[in-house]
Amino acid sequence: MASFFHVNCPEEVSSKYRLIVFDDSKEAFIPLTEYYHDQVNRISESSVDRLFKRPGTVLLLVKVQKSLQGQKGLVG
Repeated sequence: MASFFHVNCPEEVSSKYRLIVFDDSKEAFIPLTEYYHDQVNRISESSVDRLFKRPGTVLLLVKVQKSLQGQKGLVG
């Protein structure tokens, strides 16, 4: 099973992302990074942080992302 962790963006770095999500091989996992960024723009950052800290949430998001990628392949 894949595991993920996140690192907050240092304040001195100019980026649209507040944090970056990494997979267990320490590669940036952009789908979850984008998801976090999108959700922070919709709801409060503290609410999104709570979602990311719940066990199983990240795994669910990965499954949704894979499902959406599969649908794009069928349509496009």
